[in-house]
Amino acid sequence: MNRREIIKYTALVTGASLSAPLLSSLLVGCKNEVTTASSSTLKYFNDKEFEIVTTIVDLILPNTDSPSGSEVGVHHMIDHMLATVYDDVEKNKYDGPFQNMAVHLATLDFFNQNESTQTKILSDVLAYEEPGLSDVKKGLNSLRQQSIAYYLSSEEIATKFLNYLPVPQVWEPCTPVSELEGKAWAI
Repeated sequence: MNRREIIKYTALVTGASLSAPLLSSLLVGCKNEVTTASSSTLKYFNDKEFEIVTTIVDLILPNTDSPSGSEVGVHHMIDHMLATVYDDVEKNKYDGPFQNMAVHLATLDFFNQNESTQTKILSDVLAYEEPGLSDVKKGLNSLRQQSIAYYLSSEEIATKFLNYLPVPQVWEPCTPVSELEGKAWAI
């Protein structure tokens, strides 16, 4: 399954289930930050957690014919949004599943595996049906939803890989894709 199919599938499955902070972030978009993370630049995650986020973001959105998630700053945007947009209740809802996911992945020796094995592990986590692992799956799903939403709303992806209509021009919503060079609209 290629990245486009995964994004299309995830968008269909998640649809309206995006949380309010995630939905509001679509209006803000990602910033193209090319900085390395350190404790001084991180706003929400510690260094180890940020490494986990970066690894998973790049497995969800690898570098192909378009840049990887970390190349357009998705990992920084997740850190920024959690720190500045999420309220304490939403942060608590996010933290538990994220921590459970991180612990579970560590028990599977996830971070010492090659990329294809890591991708397989993430696919397996998303397929979990066991009630005891629901938080692990929920943590990965939240991170995946954020990654895709912030990726698609990043400036580079919106302007170079999607159809982008800068304001204040007219938007015609019922245009056939064939007239749009085969590209979907940027948000």
